[in-house]
Parts: sequence; structure tokens; C-alpha cells
Amino acid sequence: MARTIQTNPSVILAEKRVLNALFHRPELLDEVDPAGLLYGTSVSLAKAMARMKNNGIPFSKMTLLQAASDVDLNVDEDLLTYIISDDVEEDVSDALRVISKGRRRLEVKKSLAKLIDVIDGMAVEDPEAEASVRNEIESALLEFSGEDDETKGMYGMAEWLDEFDEDRRRARHGIQHPFNNFIFDSLVPDGAEPGTFGIVAGASGSGKSTVALKLVRSLIASDVPCLYFSLEMTKKQTAGRLVSAEIQVPYFDVMRSTDPTEFEIISKKILRAREELDAKVRFKICEDADLSLGEMERHVRKFQEAIGQKYCVVVVDLLSIVKEFAVSKGNMNYADSVTGATNELNSLVKRLGIHAVGIVQLNRSAESERANTWEDLRKFEPQRSHIKSAGAYVERGRYILGIHRPMFWAVNCNIPEAEYIDQMDECIISVLKINNGETGKRISSIFDAEVFDVLPISTGSTFTSDD
Repeated sequence: MARTIQTNPSVILAEKRVLNALFHRPELLDEVDPAGLLYGTSVSLAKAMARMKNNGIPFSKMTLLQAASDVDLNVDEDLLTYIISDDVEEDVSDALRVISKGRRRLEVKKSLAKLIDVIDGMAVEDPEAEASVRNEIESALLEFSGEDDETKGMYGMAEWLDEFDEDRRRARHGIQHPFNNFIFDSLVPDGAEPGTFGIVAGASGSGKSTVALKLVRSLIASDVPCLYFSLEMTKKQTAGRLVSAEIQVPYFDVMRSTDPTEFEIISKKILRAREELDAKVRFKICEDADLSLGEMERHVRKFQEAIGQKYCVVVVDLLSIVKEFAVSKGNMNYADSVTGATNELNSLVKRLGIHAVGIVQLNRSAESERANTWEDLRKFEPQRSHIKSAGAYVERGRYILGIHRPMFWAVNCNIPEAEYIDQMDECIISVLKINNGETGKRISSIFDAEVFDVLPISTGSTFTSDD
């Protein structure tokens, strides 16, 4: 028979150590909740000691035995002997963590036991029920990878300000977590700060994925750990775009070259590029289009374990494909569901100590607009109100960047070619919202549609966005 959590030797030993510490240092009862212990007798003894302390009864073997007997008649004599022994440990925080983890595992065990009944009773083809079961299993699995300390994120004043002062001193040497990308470093002064996320929004075809891949390439080149969730395109398409930009050969030549000589030339260029790219071990790509935030967390934790550190940058293209962002949850409307999903994402990046960049689409309202001249194209510049469910992203995202590509709109609005024949294909990225920085700041770049790359041309101009 499998051993239960309550009779697990490591949990029993941890509870013995805690009880021993409580007996010799009753003041610890102000910090330890007897109900938090797992073993029945341990709970009884801890409650008995709490009652003795509150009633001012001196602690001894006899008084403890008497008080414990009032609660539980099955108190073990050997256990009492261990508890009152003089071999007292100063620090039992590790024992408390073992007990806490044991309790969480017990809750997981109970949840999984209930799921067995649910699975047995549901129809063979019931996608909604299957999705519910998957979510429960994901939640259970996350309990095993969570932090042991149930008071994580809590600091005293001195500890809090000491950490702040250390961060401030490190900042003397520049941004602590740069993107190493000319677009993001120009527009986001705080850099890719751990525990935060930002949003990049643009219309379909405006260059969102190209800007995202440019960021990924910058992170790879500067050896910043990066996990790329390319949920919209296949691995082949993404690899083709990356290679095309790296070797500066048109994408369709890379993917579809039929001339043997040209194919060999391109292959040699790819081989040279791979000599550097293959050495970049602090990068992973995932293309699972059926991704949930729970699954994303497991991917990130596995990546963190592989690289041997917590900090990394996670790029998600498109964020709206992630399950929690894709559909309404229960009886909630879509906007409320996205708000809940954004709160979950905010919790996830803080819990994991990562920085995330989510790519989202603008709503399609702009597509009904009409333009007759090149100057008319300013009306397509993205505003916060153009983002679907913008409120959730504005509330939780540290920054929101908008992408505007006039040439894309010129072609789609059927503006006469004479109007833009001399114009460059410009990709303009602007700050629609930022916590620490300048809203309205923007940077222009050249969009190279042949190799899916963006190159810098100017910085510094501003425009006014709506609220």
C-alpha cells in the first residue's frame, strides 16, 4: 500500500522537531498554527501547548500529558519523551516548510481523487468537461513546482529597503535588464524588468511578428535567456524568417530556391550563421497553439532549470491565442475573462521572476476607415482604444507599444501608387502607455518585407495619443 502524506517519515520527523521547539520555546506558538500540522496527534499536542500557554500553566511532561489527554487519549509516550528532550534546535523553519509542502500535497491528492470520480462519470466526448479536468490537473501539478514559503512576497521595512538600495546601486551602471534591442531600449527606460510584462499591439499585417522576432534575435545575440512562444506561425515559418533576417537573403529565396547554384550559395550562408546560432543554448521556442497559462508556467520552469537561473525574457506571439485569453470563461463576458487572464499573467511573471512581452492584435474597427492620400494614413496610427479589451492590458501591463506601418495601409486602402512610390516602408513604434517613461514617444524604423527585419532610422519625435 502506498504511504499516505500523514504517515510520511519526513513529515513525521518535521512535526516532532516543531513540537520539540514549541515545548521549549512556547513563544513560537504565536507563529505556528496547530491546525497547520498534519499528523493527528501532533495537532492535539500543539493545541494542548497553546492552551497551556494561554492559561499560564508551566510546561512539563506531566502538565503536557494531562493537557493532551483532554484533547486526545491516544498520545504516544515515546513521542512525549522526544518532545521534552533537551536536544532543542534553534531553527525549525526547514521543518515548517516540509509540513507546509506535505499539506499542499495532501490537498493535491484529495483533488486528484475527486477527479477520478469525475472522469469515470463524464461522457467520452465532452470537450468542456475534458478541458475542466485538464485545468484541475494543471493546478495540481503546479502545486509541486510552487514556492515552499507560504509568506512569499512579504518583507519587513528594513529588508524591503535594503533590497531597494541594492537595486539602486546596481542601476548606477545602467539598465540592469536591457532588451539589447534598439526599439525596446529606446521606449522602455526600465528595461526588461523581472516580475513585469508589457504589450505590443498592431493590426494584422503591420509587422507585429517581425518586431517580436527582432526582439528575440536581439536577446539571442546578447545571450539573454529567452523563451519564444510562436503560437501563430509554425516552427518552419519562424525559422525561415529568423534565418532570412540573419543572412539578409529574401525569405522566399531561402524557403523556395530551385536554382541549384543559388541553393548552394544560400545553404553556405545558413551554415555560417548556424555556427553562431547553434551555440546559443539559452534559447527555446515553443509552437503549441493549444497553450494555457498553466502549461506556459511549466515550460518556463523547465527552461529555468535548464539554464540554471530564474531570470529570462518570455515573448508570446500571439498572446490572444493562449487559452485564457482566447475564449470567455464560464458565464463571464470576453472582456472580464481577459481581465482575469491578465491578472493571472501578472501573477505568473511575479511568481517566476521573469519579464514577458505579449503580442496582441488591434480590433478590426480601423479596417473600415478609408484613406485617399498618404497624409490620410495618420488616422491608422494605433491608439489604446483600438486594442481589443484594452482596459485589462492598460491596467496590468507596465507598458503598451503600438505598431503603425503606413505602407501596409497605403496598399490595402488602394491609394494610387504615385502617392507613395518615393516613400520608404516605415515601421513606427509608439508608446501608448508606460508606468515609468514618456507616453507618446515613438521610434521609426525601416521595415524590410523581403527578409522580415526592422532597422533603425530615427528617434525622438512625439505625438499625442488618446486615453
